[in-house]
Amino acid sequence: MRVDLRKLRNIQRKIAKEVRLKEEFKLDEVKKIAGFDVAYFNDKAVCTAVVIDAKTLQILEKKTIVDKVQMQYIPGYIAFREGPLI
Repeated sequence: MRVDLRKLRNIQRKIAKEVRLKEEFKLDEVKKIAGFDVAYFNDKAVCTAVVIDAKTLQILEKKTIVDKVQMQYIPGYIAFREGPLI
């Protein structure tokens, strides 16, 4: 699969302009926390998501999907490899 790095870099720059580095929420108002991980086995990717209650840390929901890897690993562009799975 051919990847247009110039196009991906432009997308990253556009997204970067939207990033806010100052805290705009109150930590005590956070109710749920989600975490994701992606692992790779040959040509397959496994993505797991877990949502927990922020106060009790109890697991509220978890999901796992398996899909074909859509893009090779390119340093600096991992979001394009893992983002669609997440």
